[in-house]
Amino acid sequence: MKQINLKDKISLIIGAAGDIGSGIVKVLAEAGSKIIAVDIDKVSGDNLSRLVMEKFNTDIFFYECNVRKRPKVKKLMKEIYEKFKNIDVLVYCAGYSSFAEFTDLTDDQWDKAMEINLKGAFYFIQEAMPFMIKRKKGNIILIASAATINGSGGGSHYAVSKIGLLGLMKSITYELLPKGIRINSVSPGVVDTKMLRLRYPDTPEVNKKIIEGIPLGRMGTPEDIGNVVVFLASDISEYICGQEIIVDGGRVIYRKPK
Repeated sequence: MKQINLKDKISLIIGAAGDIGSGIVKVLAEAGSKIIAVDIDKVSGDNLSRLVMEKFNTDIFFYECNVRKRPKVKKLMKEIYEKFKNIDVLVYCAGYSSFAEFTDLTDDQWDKAMEINLKGAFYFIQEAMPFMIKRKKGNIILIASAATINGSGGGSHYAVSKIGLLGLMKSITYELLPKGIRINSVSPGVVDTKMLRLRYPDTPEVNKKIIEGIPLGRMGTPEDIGNVVVFLASDISEYICGQEIIVDGGRVIYRKPK
């Protein structure tokens, strides 16, 4: 059996400074991949870069970018390709949620979710495709959500944007595969992040209630998501194309094992 080794790969992670994004970065770095980290939060991005350089024997480069702005994405991608010449793996993990009830949802909240969670992916994939097509090789991984299945999570605007990601992934699979490019998605369930804690405080009572709905008996970690991303980023998974992989401790089946 092949072993996972990403030492010959360059991975671009969008939304790298968030909890799940940084978890993905760390696991990719541990597997040996060179990292290009992108986020709007420069302070957290710089902190992540220092951590990776101290802990893992790989290179990391951080770039600040607002994924909602096509000109900024275009400029960044041009700069990246001029410097690195290629990208083997593109992971889109930028995310926004405001946990709003539908009746209280504002235009701004709806638009922000669509622009960050979905439109940004459209921008980055479209800008990356010419370079991947030229090499006849590429690997795209989108971070969606189990909210696409059960509707839970960050509200209707969040779920709709993530469902849009899945639609994008499934439809462009047919365009990308003949050009040598794979695309898949990973849908996390309940992951213990700052975003989760905006709605659910970190108390024993709240945590017990959350875990009761997860058959595996614990919440997910960013590294749980990173492990699946590393698998998809590796050549071991080369026959997996156009798929959504749910990482949720069995939560979508709504019952605990006897």
